[in-house]
Amino acid sequence: MSDARRAHLWSRLLAGGALSVVLAVPVQAATTWYVANNGSDLFSPSCGSKPLPCRSISKAITLAAAGDTILIGPGHYGDLDGSGTFGDFPGEEAAEIGSGCECMIKVDKQLTMLSRDGALVTVLDAGGLTQSVVHIALPSADGTVFGKLNKGFTLRNGAANGLLTDPSTGTSSVQIVGNVAISNPTGFNVGLEGDLTKPTLVDNLAMESSTAGFSLSGNYSGMQRNRAVRNGSGIAIGGDGHNVWQNVAVQNTDGFQVVLSGPGIGRPAASPDPPWPGFKQNAVIANTHAGVNVQALSGTIPGIWMKNSNLYGNGDPAANCGVAVDNEETTNQAIASFYDSYWGSSTGQGPNPADTAGPTCLTGAGTVSPLFVFPDSGFLVKEVVIAEKPLK
Repeated sequence: MSDARRAHLWSRLLAGGALSVVLAVPVQAATTWYVANNGSDLFSPSCGSKPLPCRSISKAITLAAAGDTILIGPGHYGDLDGSGTFGDFPGEEAAEIGSGCECMIKVDKQLTMLSRDGALVTVLDAGGLTQSVVHIALPSADGTVFGKLNKGFTLRNGAANGLLTDPSTGTSSVQIVGNVAISNPTGFNVGLEGDLTKPTLVDNLAMESSTAGFSLSGNYSGMQRNRAVRNGSGIAIGGDGHNVWQNVAVQNTDGFQVVLSGPGIGRPAASPDPPWPGFKQNAVIANTHAGVNVQALSGTIPGIWMKNSNLYGNGDPAANCGVAVDNEETTNQAIASFYDSYWGSSTGQGPNPADTAGPTCLTGAGTVSPLFVFPDSGFLVKEVVIAEKPLK
């Protein structure tokens, strides 16, 4: 090859390389911010590095940009000196009381928030001083991930909620995973126009909630593998089209409380909207009033379709209600249909120890045949085994 041709080829390669450099757009890498009980919000110029962590989660949220991750060490976060006032001791959360979010921790941008060592040792305690322990503000925090399995938080002593999301006006994708809510009137209060490809509530535990362990409203959201134990209502559901599967409700007043105001929840697979999993593979056991308490509001013809679930040991011995239905009017009654479920006996619903689903469990105006329990497709239905994933 001649020197002239070799020089020409080099010039073309260099030009191509230069062009590729010009076209390459640098991508800002997401940052991880660190919070720890031995940190300080006063580190200069700012806290949040691994060697110099922040003390408060609120400070790290202020410093973080959308898309960043906040990794939080074990310990106690909230009113650190127990004075009943936020902000009078270094490292306390920047709570908003009586205004704003009325919460202890406000998530106002898209973040991934994880605990280092799990929910049982990472405690966010509002001390009853704010309405919510954590408030995820939408739409600015859309896409937030709050916890993962064994990377979540314990949310305690909110005056109203452990965790609250704003209602969304458009499709939202928020994931709340691996958390424990205890001693809040409502453990997890979520109202979203959801993304059915991603369940919103996954692997969470709610206990000792006077109103509801979980409250899911809005439309087309989802919850999977959550546990509700010793709450008022274990899992309260309103809205339309949610996917609710593999959840456990035990020793609540009502296992599920479903208020129907739209077309329904868990529509059969033949319906194009929404797709399965729908409302199935849930375990509803030993709740003191009803396993599933269905209330249909007036002016609609809603329905609930539940499939492949365990319903037994619910209600007092006299009522023994697997399902209770309360319609507000004699017309526009709810369609409550239960398929292929285990009622404490492989032959279907029946007397003790199985749950009944008959007239003794129907109240209000809608006592005129609003309930359909199908005989399990003519075969013996086995008890559904729901594998629990441990939370630490």
